Amino acid sequence: MLVSVIVPVYNVESYVAKCIESIVNQTFKDLDIILVDDGSTDSSGSICDRFAETDKRIRVIHKVNGGVSSARNAGLDIAAGEYIVFVDGDDYIDSKMIETLCSVAVENSSDLVMCNYIHVNESGDKVGISELRITQPQTVSSDWMLERISRGWTFGAIIWNKIYKCDLFKELRYPSLNNGEDEFISHHVMARAEKAVIIPDVLYYYTLRQGSLTKSDFNLSNVNSIYALIDRVDFLCTLGKTEYAGNALVLAIKNLARKWNHRKDCVDNQKVFDSLRKELLDRCNSDTITVRRFSSRTVIWLFKHAFPILTILVTL
Repeated sequence: MLVSVIVPVYNVESYVAKCIESIVNQTFKDLDIILVDDGSTDSSGSICDRFAETDKRIRVIHKVNGGVSSARNAGLDIAAGEYIVFVDGDDYIDSKMIETLCSVAVENSSDLVMCNYIHVNESGDKVGISELRITQPQTVSSDWMLERISRGWTFGAIIWNKIYKCDLFKELRYPSLNNGEDEFISHHVMARAEKAVIIPDVLYYYTLRQGSLTKSDFNLSNVNSIYALIDRVDFLCTLGKTEYAGNALVLAIKNLARKWNHRKDCVDNQKVFDSLRKELLDRCNSDTITVRRFSSRTVIWLFKHAFPILTILVTL
């Protein structure tokens, strides 16, 4: 059984060797390792090439910079594995990660397996663990995952702590974004996965570093998560899951309200925020979205009639 490991690489020369070593040294050996150099201006690309010279399982793509979504798509386009794993170029994985995830996937005939992860700093010190709080493997359905993600299930939305049946990505690719791409694709993947397993094992090491997108100051790219939630609302409606769509709508409204007070005072930013608010207002008035909880209905009422108050309340 072949597993494709897709690694987007961009200006991570201080980290990428450790990342690649953690993949080539996996206890599971039947790997199709795809390193996508996304137009790096440092030595990251040449480091990838050096590894490829010594390991025939490695293929390197050098492309013009297009962002992490573009890099992952380039890997997906040539992936040959029955299963797919994503690893970011500045992170690394446990030596038994792929073997463990593969075994669980095969034993449970599951389309998707998720493992726990831990944050490490640039020195490699552990600085925290994920939100996952289970001690035994948990088998879940597509509907269970969609309900959870409609309410902001971060663990489910991230892309890199999982193994996927390749069929989940058939005719499915990431949108062209530099931030928030996981949020866009996660609900589509979960809708296709009939069965998934969550395991408590900590197998992925996520590096918190200065200058990474998730640590950067607020800018317009930070609102991509709101566009992703709008896509999630619409997608859940097409599936007939109107209450889940309502959950995602409230989540998007709160997200916008939190970001509203942090927007920069420039015309372009104001136009984007006004456009987002209009899109969310349109969906608030839709007959295809169900909002049952009083607290959620209150959020929508404030959004429609007293938005400045909502922007204050969500920060308390």
